[in-house]
Amino acid sequence: MVHDSIPILWFGDMDAYRKSKMKVVTVGLNPSLKEFSTDKDRFPKAAGLHGKKTFGSKNIEDYTAAMNAYFETEPYFKWFNHFEKALNPLEASYYANKRMPNRAVHIDIYAPFATDPTWSGLCEEQRKYIDKQSNGLYEDMMAILEPDVVLVSANSAVVKEQFLIRFKAYLGDADTGSHYLRAGKTKDGCVVIWGFNNISGPFSINKETLEEKLGQIKNDYAL
Repeated sequence: MVHDSIPILWFGDMDAYRKSKMKVVTVGLNPSLKEFSTDKDRFPKAAGLHGKKTFGSKNIEDYTAAMNAYFETEPYFKWFNHFEKALNPLEASYYANKRMPNRAVHIDIYAPFATDPTWSGLCEEQRKYIDKQSNGLYEDMMAILEPDVVLVSANSAVVKEQFLIRFKAYLGDADTGSHYLRAGKTKDGCVVIWGFNNISGPFSINKETLEEKLGQIKNDYAL
């Protein structure tokens, strides 16, 4: 795990999310090591929490404020703005200044811990150890958030494990070739939107195609 980092249970304004008509969550694997870059302070409200093993009520308030303020502070724009371009056609955004009717938040599947190297660079033993430390957190967060829409951009193995099997969402057959955008519903009625991911980032589809396909999904699922 990244030195002097803290767990990140969620990114974004939880209060604004709860007030949204349509609750939209974006999903990744685990936080980036760049969340704790030495030249960026992305969580200034959490300055006194590093190294603490237990939290008192004031610590919990500070932690909550830090997570809620993430996108209004010093967010990792280069990565999150890939998701943002997929959120906007759904009338959702991470950012208050976009004045969208729906405020999105982000959570991670495997762990709330930033790692160096990133998740894809960890060996199987390291992944299992970290996953064990955060066992059940992702499911708990999904239960707490009760999203209407989830945006996920990951490889087919992750999507199969996390959404086709765990949440019973049928998204079609795995696509191993060109760019794609697929949608389906979980057993609880949440719409899951799976977008192409490559080295350039999540939802790596040109803007016009992305907007067109998301428009179709909005109509198909009455979002």
